[in-house]
Amino acid sequence: MIRNIFNIPAIRLMEKGLDLSALRHRIISENIANSETPGYKKKEVSFSGLLEDALANYSNGIGTTDPLAKNKQEDVIREIKTTSMRNDGNNVDVDEEMVKLAQNTLYYQALSQQVGAHFALLKTVINGGGR
Repeated sequence: MIRNIFNIPAIRLMEKGLDLSALRHRIISENIANSETPGYKKKEVSFSGLLEDALANYSNGIGTTDPLAKNKQEDVIREIKTTSMRNDGNNVDVDEEMVKLAQNTLYYQALSQQVGAHFALLKTVINGGGR
């Protein structure tokens, strides 16, 4: 049996983590861009819960490793309506969003490095161990 070396569950899981991180980056950027828009309510990505579900399904060998498969992208993004930072109803705290952006960037970089390391290892194997 020939196995597709690019269709590895751990790599697919990391790929979905990268997809979710990219989505989160877009949402945080939108929040920052709208920080002065009266009445704008910040949005968040239900990030950790989706990744935990995907990891649980992956570990149990059931279901799918795609956290967005059963959830539409719109269902993953939620608007935070319960708070206000200013009198005009806007609830974006730019400092908080910048911290989230930095955290998300680090997460994305770490996942990218892991995927890159995996493919570097595959390259070494394909080339016969560097001989």
